Amino acid sequence: MRRVLISLLVLASVLCCWSGLAVAEEAEPGPILDGMAAVAEDASNSECLPDDAESPDSADIADAVQEDATQPDEQAREPQSDDSVSSCLEPVEPVEETVDAGGASSEPAPEPAVEIPVASVATAAVSPKRAEAAPEPVAEKTSLADAEITASKRKLYTGKRIKPKVKVVLDGSRLKLNRDFRVVYKNNKNVGKATIVVKGIGGYSGRITQKFKIVAKMFIAVPDRSPNAASGLTRYLRSLGFNCAWVNSAKIDPDKYDGLAIPGDPSDVDPRFYGETNRHAHTPHPQTEKMQFKLIKKFAKANKPVLGICKGCQIVNVAYGGSLHQDLGGYHRQWQTTHIKKGSWLRKKLDATVSVYHYHHQAVKRIAKNFKVMAWSMKGDRKIVEGIEHKTLPVWGIQFHPENSGKYAKIIGNMYKREVAKRM
Repeated sequence: MRRVLISLLVLASVLCCWSGLAVAEEAEPGPILDGMAAVAEDASNSECLPDDAESPDSADIADAVQEDATQPDEQAREPQSDDSVSSCLEPVEPVEETVDAGGASSEPAPEPAVEIPVASVATAAVSPKRAEAAPEPVAEKTSLADAEITASKRKLYTGKRIKPKVKVVLDGSRLKLNRDFRVVYKNNKNVGKATIVVKGIGGYSGRITQKFKIVAKMFIAVPDRSPNAASGLTRYLRSLGFNCAWVNSAKIDPDKYDGLAIPGDPSDVDPRFYGETNRHAHTPHPQTEKMQFKLIKKFAKANKPVLGICKGCQIVNVAYGGSLHQDLGGYHRQWQTTHIKKGSWLRKKLDATVSVYHYHHQAVKRIAKNFKVMAWSMKGDRKIVEGIEHKTLPVWGIQFHPENSGKYAKIIGNMYKREVAKRM
């Protein structure tokens, strides 16, 4: 009987320890385990009770258990010390257990525990979840609809080399290029006009299209032996709005110019260049003519329009292998009816017959390869070539003088101007 009672006391102590472990979530496991070890040691030494020791009856045990149940929770949470089982004769610590009449024991209902998801606890222990930052509101872009555009007339141009200096002002503030807006250039292929498109970037939106008048001048190279010799043609081109540069070297870069114009000259082409001896040619300048031959081919290869006037027409023909009449029996110097061939370049703007000014004593004899006649006049029964054009390249030669031909001066000049503008 003594052994049964002792076993019950040991079991009650163990249950008490386990109950304290479940309630005390933050209690350190060391002292509790030590208490359990002490109780186990007491059970192993239960043989030390003397045979004549008075065993407690059931009523005493029930009173002891009831008294222990009334102790505060703090005492139940306190870990047991080794002194609780230091002596086999001392009573065992009270346990939180009740015994009914049948001898069965039951635990008091534990306090409900707050369930914490494992994932949440792990996340909080390792790296607490940060609140997501709310997205910043997107600022509205300012429209360029009411902006004012101005462009430098001095530099305004449709070509690739010279671009206008564009100024955009909105609500009194000047916007910055490539930060607030971008400029798009467009060609209308109409001489004297250009279209500028301004597109908003950064904090600005929308686009504005505005048309401007072209004031800047196309750059034409005029090769001759001296500026004075080229002065007649340069004056004519400048009156049309071109910017001209006299050149005297074949080494110039065609990409730096928009076209080439070969002027007339009182001197004649050296007949040796077309395989004849000099019989009537006046004061040739072979070095200048060689330079002009090379430049004509360089500019034509670069797709830059070439226009030869008077002697310039003869230079163009000889440069590509043609020949000349060294003398027409005196100067062809007068206003003369000239016929324009149908389908030719000149016929685009001129009638079939026009009256224009002539002043020359030489003319095209054998047409150069890949060239065709686009104008002619009559001297008696003799047909005089007054204009030639290349079949595929932008090269034209006009024997008469358009600059002295009244209204045709501007018409023919603008035709050449359009050809230059198309290729820029």
